[in-house]
Amino acid sequence: MLFCMTGLPLLAQTTIKLVDSKTREPVPFAHVCFESLDKTVLKNKIADEKGILTFDARPPFQLAATSVGYATLIDTLRTGGTFTLYMEPTFLEMDEVVVTAQYSPRRVDQSIYNVKVIDNRKIREKGATNLSEALNNELGVRISNDAALGSSMSIQGLSGEHVKILIDGVPVIGRMNGNIDLSQINMYNVDHIEMVEGPMSVVYGSNALAGAVNIITKENTRGKFSSWLNSYVESVGVYNFDVGAAGNIGGHSVSLSGSRNFFAGFSEVDTMRSKQWKPRVQYNLDGYYKYQANRLGIKVDLRYFNETIQNKGPLLPPYREKAFDTYYYTQRWSDRIQADYKFSEGRLMDLIFAHSTYTRIKHTYFKDLTTGEEIMLSGESDNDTTRFTSYLLRGTFTDESISEKLSYQVGTDINIEEGQGKRIQDEQQSIGDYAVFASLQYEPSEKFSFQPGVRAGYNTNYKSPLVPSLNVRWNPTGTGKHIFRASYARGFRAPSLKELYLYFVDINHNLRGNPDLKAEYSHNVNLTWDYSITRKVNRFGLQAGLFYNNINNRITLALDSATVYSYINVDQYRTMGGKLNFKYRLHPRITFELGLFQVARQSLIREGKEFTTPFRYSTDVSSNITYNWIRRKLRFLITYKYTGKQPQFYSDENGDIEEGFIEGYHMLDASANKSFWNERILLGIGAKNLFDNTNIESSGLTGGEQSSGSGSYPVGWGRTFFISLRLYLNKY
Repeated sequence: MLFCMTGLPLLAQTTIKLVDSKTREPVPFAHVCFESLDKTVLKNKIADEKGILTFDARPPFQLAATSVGYATLIDTLRTGGTFTLYMEPTFLEMDEVVVTAQYSPRRVDQSIYNVKVIDNRKIREKGATNLSEALNNELGVRISNDAALGSSMSIQGLSGEHVKILIDGVPVIGRMNGNIDLSQINMYNVDHIEMVEGPMSVVYGSNALAGAVNIITKENTRGKFSSWLNSYVESVGVYNFDVGAAGNIGGHSVSLSGSRNFFAGFSEVDTMRSKQWKPRVQYNLDGYYKYQANRLGIKVDLRYFNETIQNKGPLLPPYREKAFDTYYYTQRWSDRIQADYKFSEGRLMDLIFAHSTYTRIKHTYFKDLTTGEEIMLSGESDNDTTRFTSYLLRGTFTDESISEKLSYQVGTDINIEEGQGKRIQDEQQSIGDYAVFASLQYEPSEKFSFQPGVRAGYNTNYKSPLVPSLNVRWNPTGTGKHIFRASYARGFRAPSLKELYLYFVDINHNLRGNPDLKAEYSHNVNLTWDYSITRKVNRFGLQAGLFYNNINNRITLALDSATVYSYINVDQYRTMGGKLNFKYRLHPRITFELGLFQVARQSLIREGKEFTTPFRYSTDVSSNITYNWIRRKLRFLITYKYTGKQPQFYSDENGDIEEGFIEGYHMLDASANKSFWNERILLGIGAKNLFDNTNIESSGLTGGEQSSGSGSYPVGWGRTFFISLRLYLNKY
């Protein structure tokens, strides 16, 4: 080594080769951060396609190397020269760090909850543009479609108001027919999705009986500057574009991104004008500012969503030159302030304040196509503006420093929702939910931990009971080879403003609120077992699970008259079932997954006498396989899902309970993704719905469209093809 006159070492050239510790193959395009031991010099580099990078630095220095699918490598080099460093591969997403319902960020395998992570790579490779497409082949998740209201989801046989959907911990508002339209939640700025299966009532309150889906958005945490452009085209008539940029200066970071999504509409039989799947155009704008100091962190973000849906009517006889057209305009604003303060190691306070608004405007016109003249109609159901506003104040204090074995969390959760509009009873209503919650986590050893919790609340319309829960995690070997989890929770859900007071009327829907609804109460039990084993470059994993949900006074839709549907309470509703999921990975080339999910549903309705139905079963099967062609920088993905026949119950025109169904169907998607220019350019091509499904046979209440006889249920746009192109530019 050379020394200057002062005795300090001169810059030395250093070459590093990053290698997979299992296969001894290079790890291409890994990100490496170099820092001098005195913290005065910080550099960032990207390895080339052979896992090699060269730099000048004054030793000694510390480095950290990261790459998707590998554990972070940290090492100290005290001299210059040439070094080969080995990176340990990780399998089955066990290294994913999750935050949903956790005391502090932790790995998936260490969480006391059963958390499923869907990362950005999988979302991108599937060509998923919204939350519905990101979740459509996940085991235990069933996607339902309404050609006008959009798509919704169910977990463990529970849907609608029983599934809490959050973006960075803030609930999404704007439920239609009890469901959030998943096609309104775009994936262009999403880092990953965390899905917790099972009751989360203690942590998140109402709407979390079946589980919670938390969408975590991207943050620029590494580079000084990053920007991207992305375009997506699908043969059915989808044209999407998004752009964004983010930067870091010291402890300050900012980001701004936006997108435009266009869908031309689709009908199995082309009517030239009236579409079964309505044309829509969406605009998104997202931005944040974040300040991070040693103890204090503050983040302010804003999200804006704008959608226009065109419901163009068929041409009217006798001359086919006039029609009735309806337009739906949706706006959703959400602003959030989050602050966290670290008192000491393991003692943290977190505070979130969020304000959200949801506005839906309906305008109906009588249009003359010969002159282009439009006349706005003045009927009661022709025009409407409905507005919902929500306020969230959530604060938690977490102490993990009491001892190595004991930690706790206490918090408060305040949710206030207001609704205004002519379709709402008395044109204005509000409901408030004020709660405190606490939980204690005890880990006598690395093998065992349990977490009891309780939530006490006050609801302005209903009496809230005490809601307890208990979660247990057992790792008998201490190695993670076997992990058992068990949970119990009692649930409570007060009816929403829409279920109580909203009237929603259009050509396909006539829904009436019911102010006499009772609150829901439930008991929920979940059991899971995870098994994994590694043999050199082979990894085998198996997960088995059982669940049972018992809901009293479940709220559902029923036929109130010949054409009007209203919300009613079902005396008792039960779901139970289980899943079995097998995973295999041949690192780093092949990943294979095959899963089986079965759910049984039972309803008990009392109308003068008890009506009891037996359990009705439905079975889903899902599978996916990924192949990574490393030398060609190509990744192939094939996903398959069979959605089994689903029973459902409805009231016929005489008020009698009848059993209906939705037939089962198969879905198959395939895609290929290739990177260029050190992964700065990503090209994706693929095909969706290769079995060409559009409508399947059904009877009863289907997809939100009121029908008491046989009919069809929309499941897709038919076979389509897509291409996407993404450009990343980063400066470290």
